[in-house]
Amino acid sequence: MQMAKKSNSPISMHMPRDIYRAYKKDFQNGNLTIGNVCNADCFFCSQKWNPPGVIKDLRRFLTLQEIKHFSSRYLNYVRVVGTAVHVNSGEFFLHPQAAEIINYLVAEKKLRSKHFFTNGMGLSKEHIKIMENTGMELSLTLSSVNINTRKGMMGGSYVNNKMAVESLELLDKYGVNYSVVIIPLRSNLDSGDLENTYKVLSKHKLQYVAISRPGYTKLTPAYIAEELALSNEEMWEFLDMVEKKYKINVSLPYVPKPEMRYEYVTDALSDLFSNSAHLIKKRKLFLCAESVKDILPKVVKKLGIEKYDIKPVKSKVFGGNIECAGLLLVEDYICAIEEYLRKSKKPKPEVMIIPRQSFDINMEDISMTHAQKIIDRFKIKVVAVGHYL
Repeated sequence: MQMAKKSNSPISMHMPRDIYRAYKKDFQNGNLTIGNVCNADCFFCSQKWNPPGVIKDLRRFLTLQEIKHFSSRYLNYVRVVGTAVHVNSGEFFLHPQAAEIINYLVAEKKLRSKHFFTNGMGLSKEHIKIMENTGMELSLTLSSVNINTRKGMMGGSYVNNKMAVESLELLDKYGVNYSVVIIPLRSNLDSGDLENTYKVLSKHKLQYVAISRPGYTKLTPAYIAEELALSNEEMWEFLDMVEKKYKINVSLPYVPKPEMRYEYVTDALSDLFSNSAHLIKKRKLFLCAESVKDILPKVVKKLGIEKYDIKPVKSKVFGGNIECAGLLLVEDYICAIEEYLRKSKKPKPEVMIIPRQSFDINMEDISMTHAQKIIDRFKIKVVAVGHYL
C-alpha cells in the first residue's frame, strides 16, 4: 500500500481549523504570538473573562516548527512580538526556544519593527543580551515596583515577580530601549502605590511609562470591574501630575485626550470628503464608537456636512466598559443599524461610514467576520475611515 505524503495542513499540525485560521490572521497582520502559556495569573486579565469563542485559545505553546510554518507562509514582517488580536497570547520569554525564535526571525529578515511585549517574569540576562545585540525594543508590563503588590496583582511566584522588577537594572545596564506598561487599579491609585511606581521609574533609563487601562467584559466579576473602573479623564489628570512632578514621559495608549481625538476625527473626515466628493450629497449614517459620541457631532457640524445621522455603537458581544472601535464586532454594527432603521423616520441612508479600527488588513473583525456581511445584510454602501471614529 502506498503511504500518503505528509502535508502541512492544519490537521497534520494538530490544530483545529478555526484556531489555525486565527493564528494565520495574526501572522498576516504582523502580530507574532507563540501560544498562550503564561507564568502570570493576573486577576484582571481579559482573557479570563472574554465571551467564549470570540478569541481563540490554543492552550499551549506553538512549536518552533509551527512558528516557521506560519512565518514562512503568512508573515511579511513583524510589527510586534508577544501580543495578539485573534488568539489569546502568553509570555514570549517563557517559550523554551525563545532565543531560537528570535534568531530565526533575524535570519529571515522578518524582524523589522523589533518590538517585544513581556511581563518580565521570565526575562533572563541571556534574553536581554540578545535584545542588545539585535537592537530590539521592549514593552515591560510592570504595574508596580513593589514586589508583593505586583504579586498580588499578577500572580506567579515571588521570585519571578522579583525578577521582573530587577530587570529594570539589567535593561539600563545593557542599553536596551524599553518602555514600561502600568495596569492601573483603584486600590493602587488610592494607596499611593501608583505614584510611587512612577517616582521609582523616573530614576531609570526607560523611554516612557504607559498606562494601559484594561477593558472588562460583561462576564467580569463585579469586584474586578470596580478595581478597573478608572475613567480616561481621571487617568489623564494623574498622568499630567506625575509628568510634571517626576519629569517622566507618560502615555495612555489608544485613549488620546478629547482635544486630540477631536483633531484625529476632524482630519479623518476631512480627508474622506476631500478624496470622495461624491459622498457629500449622499444621505449618510455615521456609526461611531461610544468613546467619540460626544466629539463626532461637533466635527460634522464644523465641517459643514449635511444630510447625515449619527449612531453610537454599543458593544453587545463584549459588554462591560468596552467602548473603543477596535473591539466592536460586525455583530455590534448590525444590531446598531437595525435599531436605527427601526426607529428612524428619515429616508434610508445611501452610505454608512464606520471606523476602520474595527477591522484588520482583510477587513475582518476580531471574530474573523468580514465587513461585507454588513453590506449584504442592508444593501447599503459601507465606507471605513480613520482610527477613532
